[in-house]
Amino acid sequence: MLKSIIYNRFNFLPSILPLKSMISLTGQRLIMVVYHTVCDKAPVHIKHLYQPRSLSTFTDDMKFLLRYYEPIGLSRLKDRVLKNEKTTKNQFFVSFDDGLSEFYSCAAPLLKRLGIPATCFLNTAFIDNKDMFYRYKISVLIEEIQKHKDNPDFWKEFHALKDSYGIPQGYYRTVLLNLDHTSISFIHEAAKLAGLDFQEYLKTNKPYMTATQISELIQQGFTFGGHSIDHPGFKLLDDKEKIRQAVQSIREVSERFNLNYRTFAFPFTDHGISKAFFNALYAEYPIDLSFGTAGLKQDIVRRNLQRIPIEEYGLSAEKRLKTDYFYYMLKGMTGKNIIKR
Repeated sequence: MLKSIIYNRFNFLPSILPLKSMISLTGQRLIMVVYHTVCDKAPVHIKHLYQPRSLSTFTDDMKFLLRYYEPIGLSRLKDRVLKNEKTTKNQFFVSFDDGLSEFYSCAAPLLKRLGIPATCFLNTAFIDNKDMFYRYKISVLIEEIQKHKDNPDFWKEFHALKDSYGIPQGYYRTVLLNLDHTSISFIHEAAKLAGLDFQEYLKTNKPYMTATQISELIQQGFTFGGHSIDHPGFKLLDDKEKIRQAVQSIREVSERFNLNYRTFAFPFTDHGISKAFFNALYAEYPIDLSFGTAGLKQDIVRRNLQRIPIEEYGLSAEKRLKTDYFYYMLKGMTGKNIIKR
């Protein structure tokens, strides 16, 4: 895949180009970035999924962005999009997905100190640590299974459990990481087999923000939106469930925290979401803005904005943005910078 090759192997090429020139050439003066967490040591529920930004790296990211762009908050972004405002200013919008506790303890204090607004999108089933994203459960499960590596009886039962659920055989870590939300029953049964109690993990580690912490951040000027109820892959859902997941999460966040705006960020990706879905969503529960993660791209649905997932590929903010602009210029030659639904 061209994108993977450029970002993984040839990301040094765009580094020689000045960012200001790339912004000017593309005309893309507004960028939107998305993170999940900021921490110096990855918690177990993230450890086996990806490498999060350390506080120092995140600080470098923000300071770099401030050199080339001015920060823009959700309210200003909403006005700019809905009123179709044009500007000659370079602007950046920061967002976080999943509502993890490190947003409260690490990211928000730094953002406030630097004068950068941010929006956090919440999975409503996980507020107050009542439950946990299935992929975070998988990461915890992988960690627990490693304790049984020399136990043949465990592996015999584990393989039998996989067979009973129709889960393919193979290296356990690869198999688990390839599961989707439809395998949640198997994940829970495998956890029991490994002696893992997810509720105890939630109680002890508190991976998510509490409603009290969210309210405190709202008082400080941070903004919030929905990110689905329990973070399923939208492409696997029927149309009715897509609408339910979106509307219920947006409604709960807006009403529970008394917000006068309604925003939504798709879990995983909005790839493959039809224009008909957006029309149905707006008819069911009008929202101001929604967000995907396709990078530096435009969308035929004007109120659906694309963000750059900075944690992806493990690049510095400078190298990541320059590669995004470079890739945008390459795709522009074939007219593929607009998502057509």
